[in-house]
Amino acid sequence: MAQIEEANACSGICSDGTDQPGPIYVFSNVNDGVPESSCIAALRDYVLGNVEMFVYMLVLVACMACLVQLTMIGILFWRIY
Repeated sequence: MAQIEEANACSGICSDGTDQPGPIYVFSNVNDGVPESSCIAALRDYVLGNVEMFVYMLVLVACMACLVQLTMIGILFWRIY
């Protein structure tokens, strides 16, 4: 969370539905001044980016498992024949 605050000059994720930041930084250096916005949008983008990467990796692993299974079935049928 500190990295998100530092990269986006934002503060915290608690808000009343607006993009108003808290009065100080919560997870990073409070001496950096006043935050510009709430970190809700930045955190949402970060999480959605990671979810997308997770889904790509899950699909890749599933495809590799299917390829291995198809190869094993092919070898099995060849040995039976």
